[in-house]
Amino acid sequence: MGIYGSKYRASEEFLRAKERVQTVVIAFSMLGGFLMTAGGVVGLLKATENLTSFVEALGENQISYAGDSMIRMWITGIQWTGLDPTNTGILLLLSWIGVASGILVMSFSILLLVRPVQRVAWGILIVAASLASLAGLAGFVLGIALGVAGGFLAMS
Repeated sequence: MGIYGSKYRASEEFLRAKERVQTVVIAFSMLGGFLMTAGGVVGLLKATENLTSFVEALGENQISYAGDSMIRMWITGIQWTGLDPTNTGILLLLSWIGVASGILVMSFSILLLVRPVQRVAWGILIVAASLASLAGLAGFVLGIALGVAGGFLAMS
């Protein structure tokens, strides 16, 4: 009885410790995914603000330069506002990558909770999505670090 009782007690402690580690992994990954999504949304808001300012500036220049060609008005609008629609488009793209990466990291974290047997696969996907958000620096760098840490902990 003593031998089997101690083995049983040790396995219970091991399972509780494993559950605590899994909880930390999921918390790291979820928080990282949330920060990535928040960073992407902040980037989207900034890009939308830049695009709105550019369009407003372009509209004002169209009124004041009614006799000029459309290309001249467009160039004057860029020079007057200091905004470049190409940079705004890139910011929009990178922000959407950040939002998508954050949502993917949170989804994989939930799947890690639901199907812990496949933790290695979910860990790899969490790390991959976290590194993808590095393109847009979504997550204020802390989100990327938490996502990568959570993914590696899930794989171990």
